[in-house]
Amino acid sequence: MGRWIAFFLFVFSLAACTPPVKAVPTATPIPPTPTPQATAALTPVILPSPTVSTLGVLQGKVTVGPLTPVVRLGTPTAVPPAETYTSRGIYIFLEDGKTAMQKVMFLGDGTYRIELPPGKYVIDYISTGKDRAKNLPRPVVIEKGKTTQLDLDIDTGIR
Repeated sequence: MGRWIAFFLFVFSLAACTPPVKAVPTATPIPPTPTPQATAALTPVILPSPTVSTLGVLQGKVTVGPLTPVVRLGTPTAVPPAETYTSRGIYIFLEDGKTAMQKVMFLGDGTYRIELPPGKYVIDYISTGKDRAKNLPRPVVIEKGKTTQLDLDIDTGIR
């Protein structure tokens, strides 16, 4: 028991010798509020309106099918899983139809949307085997601040 008392006395003596820890402030001090004289010297900055856009939008809804070889009348078709859409997409070419500008993959809900500079483009389907888009390739015109809707119907080739 004497050893324990000696041990505790040693620990307490060490604790008494260490300097106290000072708290360090973690928050940055708030600068003083400028006086009216100081704010009068500031030059206002005019930012462009967030509603004014120099781009146009290309967007659309995609249907993919058939997904099974036999479709029976009166039987509802299954909702395609997200992978049915996300594994497919379109290429956006410049007006010449040869210079690829952008690749856009479809979202899991079968939609797509992209902002583009105004101009003339050619849209084509990214083929995944036997798939083909019935209305592509197709020219589109993107206008500043406007949305161009291009819905796509993809035939999977399943029969």
